Amino acid sequence: MLDLPPGTYLYALRLPGQPARNETLTVAAGDAWGLLVGPSGDVLPLQMY
Repeated sequence: MLDLPPGTYLYALRLPGQPARNETLTVAAGDAWGLLVGPSGDVLPLQMY
């Protein structure tokens, strides 16, 4: 788990044979997020609490 200050963050997912996927995630104070990555490389951000 990363302890990040509130803000908007850029993340990139790179899988072999596929172009990089760049997305942003906005984190507020006290938020906890997870990133679920499917077998095809699809990314689903999930707010934990």
